[in-house]
Amino acid sequence: SGIGCPTIILTGSEDNSHPRSFALQERIPNCELKTLPGAGHACQLEQPWLFDRFMIEFMERHGLFPGETLPGRTAR
Repeated sequence: SGIGCPTIILTGSEDNSHPRSFALQERIPNCELKTLPGAGHACQLEQPWLFDRFMIEFMERHGLFPGETLPGRTAR
């Protein structure tokens, strides 16, 4: 509950830990949860195209690409 930075959980629907992802999401403020259907524990290897899409979209929404700044902040 003390996490204050943008957070995403990427989980495969077939991963044994997938059901616990929802409880984790509830404990992290403003956390996003994306499920990769049909993927297991190694979802980043099993479906890299979808994993990358979810991660890139998340990073773009939060200004987390190198060289980008968050709204209201200046670049260093």
